[in-house]
Amino acid sequence: MRPTLKLKYKMYKSEYVLEKLGEHGIIILMYLYNKKDKRAFIREIKDKFKMGSTTVYRTLTYLIFFGLVKEVYSERRKYLVLTEKGERVAKKIAEIEKILAEGIDISLLTEV
Repeated sequence: MRPTLKLKYKMYKSEYVLEKLGEHGIIILMYLYNKKDKRAFIREIKDKFKMGSTTVYRTLTYLIFFGLVKEVYSERRKYLVLTEKGERVAKKIAEIEKILAEGIDISLLTEV
């Protein structure tokens, strides 16, 4: 790693993490958080959110790297499980969403 990149990473560590997680990372994280068993198959995520394989696997790389989810292997399939750290982060995101929604008629929001 070049010294300038290393310095930039140290200076903007939290921004770097959020940038790398991006919208897809937050969507996957919150999906797992809101599921009763806190786990999902990769195919389930791809189908539910209409994400391509590249998008899902690139996003999972960061979610796993930051310790928010882990892969668990069953007899034939691999599924994702929210870690304790991932659950804490998702809980904070849910709190932020609640604060942002205060006093707003959510029904007026439309997907762009």
